[in-house]
Amino acid sequence: MDRTVPTKPENDIASDGPALATSRPAYWQRVEELIEPTSLDAARTIEFGGAPTIGDGSELARRDFLKVVGATFAAATVTVGCERRKVLEAIPYTDKPPELVPGQSLWYATTCNACPARCGLLMKARDGRPIKVEGNPEHPLSKGGVCAAGQASILDLYDGDRLRAPQIAGKPVTWDELDVAVGKSLAGLPRGSVAVVTPTVSGPGTRAALAAFVDDMGARHVAYDSPGYGAIIAAHMASHGRSAVPSYHFDRARLVLAFDADFLGTWVSPVAFARAWATGRKLSADHKEMSRHVHVETQLSLSGSNADERVRVLPSEQRGLVFGLAARIAAETGLATAAPSRDAAVEKQYGPWLDQAASALLAVRGASLVISGADDVATQAAINLINQQLGNYGITVDINTSCAVYAGTAASEEKLLADIESGAIQGLVLAEVNPVYDSRQRTRWAAAIDNLGVSVALCDRIDESAAHCKMHGPAAHFLESWGDHEPQPGLVSVQQPLLRALHGARPSLETLLIWSGRKVSLLEHLQGSWRQLVAPRAAAGATAIKELNFQAFWDTAVRDGVVAVNAARVLPG
Repeated sequence: MDRTVPTKPENDIASDGPALATSRPAYWQRVEELIEPTSLDAARTIEFGGAPTIGDGSELARRDFLKVVGATFAAATVTVGCERRKVLEAIPYTDKPPELVPGQSLWYATTCNACPARCGLLMKARDGRPIKVEGNPEHPLSKGGVCAAGQASILDLYDGDRLRAPQIAGKPVTWDELDVAVGKSLAGLPRGSVAVVTPTVSGPGTRAALAAFVDDMGARHVAYDSPGYGAIIAAHMASHGRSAVPSYHFDRARLVLAFDADFLGTWVSPVAFARAWATGRKLSADHKEMSRHVHVETQLSLSGSNADERVRVLPSEQRGLVFGLAARIAAETGLATAAPSRDAAVEKQYGPWLDQAASALLAVRGASLVISGADDVATQAAINLINQQLGNYGITVDINTSCAVYAGTAASEEKLLADIESGAIQGLVLAEVNPVYDSRQRTRWAAAIDNLGVSVALCDRIDESAAHCKMHGPAAHFLESWGDHEPQPGLVSVQQPLLRALHGARPSLETLLIWSGRKVSLLEHLQGSWRQLVAPRAAAGATAIKELNFQAFWDTAVRDGVVAVNAARVLPG
């Protein structure tokens, strides 16, 4: 099907004028070109525009148009090239630090706060400004790795939407004015009627600073984590008597079965898990069998995309799958009486797959790992039953060396909301948490905060929760503040600032210290806490404690970013 076209349409912007208006063969691309060619030409004009025109309204040929554009760019280039650049003056240091050379980068060890995993970081700074994030290879958990959230955390430091000054009822005030207002407001409330909500804090120094505020105000501390792993904590309390998230050793597992737990992307401690998981996937002279990874999920995740077998299921089917697998494992290991009930619909569709999964797990007892990302205590209890009967506890699942950076539970959140609604809690301090945004009970949170007489938010911006509070204090970025963390018992990391806080921000823990009546900097508080709580754990005995040079110990910890001490049970809060 071809036709002869005498000329191109007048509105064809590719036309080069009458010189090309000769007959040539053309082809129809669709039926509409044969039936209604005019309507298609009009549609092309609307989509791509018509040919450019000159002053008298006549069309401008393409070659003439390019000549005009070229002349315009040439004139602009000449004009810019002749313009003198604006003079920029650099102000020299009045008292330059001896270790700083302008233009030369320095590296500092610190701890990441982009997520609760608390990985070790090496921060690259140039001329006093952090510019690059890298992992700290000396950190025993992250081992030089850093996730996407950690890499992007530096963007929050220079974010133009950060809160620029403290506020009371939406009006900017000074820190002194806010401190006085908060002090009077909290002092006027009955003792025990104030609650402070923070992410889980695990470091000895940060816990001591928080305890100072709680003791002085008679306040209640509630840990709130997002994402939270309260179901795992509650399930282990029921099954093992420990309120903790255990440590998972993917490098020891020959078979990993995950139910909607993106352990390579976001679940619990993805950087450490990715390192361990990769170890089991590498073949060597000593490791001749690659571990197998089966992933059950609804939406595609990073872990699912890297699995050997990926099973797509509905969210409503995941609990039934875990129960069905637990029932099979319990029956095969002589614990049929404790097996959960099976879902008939799930058994009908996934029964053969569950049989194969149970057989594969039983074939590698003590060298398998079954996990779930469900926020359901019953599902997590079934996961515990599976790992217990397979002999995984103490090998691939370690409840004794727990992950100490998650302590928030749904029960503690529910209790706090109920007390606010009943009037038992009359004052609330939200320190770097945003439950109105990321809690399942966001509507209750918003209403509860609105009804409080005293509500304070320590935040880096007016977020969803801060918008409901009456007073706001700008919280410093973790690259602007001191801190410490103990992600696992016996592993204490230091968080050191790389620059003075921007926009008049102040570390949240330092703010709580001031509100508790302690006029001391956060650094001085941390050093004092480490002298009492950390240094003795680094020494072997009473004689060694006396001989320990604390300043050298502290300097080494700050330089390396992490220090190993005697493991003492950490009760995170």
